[in-house]
Amino acid sequence: MTIIKHLLIATVVATIGFLQPAPSWSKSTDAPIGSKHKSSIQIGNSDVVVPLPEGEWEVVGSDTLKWSAGTKKLNVNARSLVKVIDKKLHGVIYLNIPDRKSINGFEEDKFCNRKDIHHIVNNGNFRKGRDCWGVNHFRYNVWDKAPKMIKQTFKWFSDNKIPTPPNMIDVEFSVVNDGRFIKAMYFFNPDVDGIAQSRSAEWDSTDWHPAKIYQFPEKQAYVKSKIAWGEAWHKKILAAVGK
Repeated sequence: MTIIKHLLIATVVATIGFLQPAPSWSKSTDAPIGSKHKSSIQIGNSDVVVPLPEGEWEVVGSDTLKWSAGTKKLNVNARSLVKVIDKKLHGVIYLNIPDRKSINGFEEDKFCNRKDIHHIVNNGNFRKGRDCWGVNHFRYNVWDKAPKMIKQTFKWFSDNKIPTPPNMIDVEFSVVNDGRFIKAMYFFNPDVDGIAQSRSAEWDSTDWHPAKIYQFPEKQAYVKSKIAWGEAWHKKILAAVGK
């Protein structure tokens, strides 16, 4: 009789466990500040594995954002990673990765519709399907109302005495597929490649601006190399969202 009772209890427990809805994603990787990553990074409960360029990348900024997804809210994990070699900043990455899938999709990304940058590819900018990427010159600084993650990043630079360039080149991706989303900004530092700094750092007056860069063949070639890099990297980003 006791054996039968145990079997019944086990059957009920198994049935309850089977009936409970499984989470969209089950594996959790915190990727906290101070963690170091090579080749790829996985954040929170997301099953999205974001590719990283060559070398070691350290998380120096972290935040959890609340985004609307239709009538619901979801957590979006924000991370900043840096690559530093011999006290020189080689690159920075800003990531936004939702903690779960969204059947309602995501708000349109205004970046996809820009026309005033070096390169833009917009293959669709919809709530449930997005595929765009581009290359932009970036005034790399921190401002009073900057997001928490960016303030943490610049504090890390200050604490570790890492100089930052006035301008960086941003290769940016925004993709949505099957409820998954990646917003990834890969910043490259022209200084470490020996490219002369601009006379002005402001976005609209820097040598890097699309209306001025033709006067500086070395900078023009550098941007073209990042466009080529983005074309190749785009395939990896799409693969990360299962597209």
